[in-house]
Amino acid sequence: MKRIRLLIACGGTAGHIFPAVAMADSLSRGYPESAILFAGAFNSRMQDELEKRGYEAVLVPGPAMPYHLDILIFPFLIKLFLSIGRASRILKNWHPDVVVSMGSFSGGPFVAAGKLNRCPVLVHEQNFLPGRANRISAYIADKIATSFDSTKYFFSKSAKRKIVYTGNPVRREIFDSKRDSALSSLGLENSKFTILVAGGSQGSRRINEIFIEAARGLDKDNFQVLHLAGKSDFTFLSSEYKKMGIKNKVFEFLDNMAYAYAASDLVVCRSGATTIAEITNWGLASILIPYPYADAHQKENAKVLEDNNAAIVIQEKDLDSKRLCGAIKGLSLDENRLQYMRDNSKRLAIPDAAERLAKEVMGLADVNQLS
Repeated sequence: MKRIRLLIACGGTAGHIFPAVAMADSLSRGYPESAILFAGAFNSRMQDELEKRGYEAVLVPGPAMPYHLDILIFPFLIKLFLSIGRASRILKNWHPDVVVSMGSFSGGPFVAAGKLNRCPVLVHEQNFLPGRANRISAYIADKIATSFDSTKYFFSKSAKRKIVYTGNPVRREIFDSKRDSALSSLGLENSKFTILVAGGSQGSRRINEIFIEAARGLDKDNFQVLHLAGKSDFTFLSSEYKKMGIKNKVFEFLDNMAYAYAASDLVVCRSGATTIAEITNWGLASILIPYPYADAHQKENAKVLEDNNAAIVIQEKDLDSKRLCGAIKGLSLDENRLQYMRDNSKRLAIPDAAERLAKEVMGLADVNQLS
């Protein structure tokens, strides 16, 4: 088989979209005549990103399920049925060979619509602890792919036989840089210990505020900071760094993350699934500050790295500038420990995750086309 028609349903953030793009790119390289459609609740920046890469994208919001069985369940069910109806119409018009859901409630309607239209469905779980949408979708999906091997223990017995461990796909361009050229392009110095601070694609006010206080305790002759601030904190952080005189580069959002990772000696960041996949593939040591909400997914992701001595984890409730500054200084002065963490981080990576996931998709497409 030389081509397939694939529909990828995913949430609208970079954390959901970039692994989907990595898988789609892998499939397109192997089967260049294939047609791929993205569907989900994308923000304008992510929709532009998909279209820039040559992928068609349609906006289909998925309703978020209430956490409690109260009166809010009724409007949710109404919205869900409407979303399934819209997803079914898209499938009937587009005729995909396979539907892939990358998680979130944007993917749920397409999982249901895929089964209603007798189209094979693959669900990919990015986090260590499966999300509610994927736990429900697992009952009717044909295949479940996981980013962590132990995630299989959190699915039902009936779902376990459908699980395959692929890892979380990472875009190839993430690795397209070297340290010297990255530092030069960013206007940073080669001789200084470089800290990458990233609170996710939207930034993190809590991390930004605590880190800027922690940075006051760093020696400006030995440290420099690459800070991905998010839109709302860009001006504030730029001003604060200027006052303290520490070498820095502040971005609202950095498209070329290869520069950021290549330049970094240490990463201070959240522990979203895509971030975890990227820093382990780079083999970077990190101080992880899990986002404390969203079903504690990030806490469990971070624990995997902590248990494997690849990261220091500080829960947000325990986060203060003194503790963060001390952790940064301690690692910067202990090259043996830093290298040990980097080696452990690299061992957790699955560099061919995109190819593994694309292979599973093609397997479902082959069965569908033969049936």
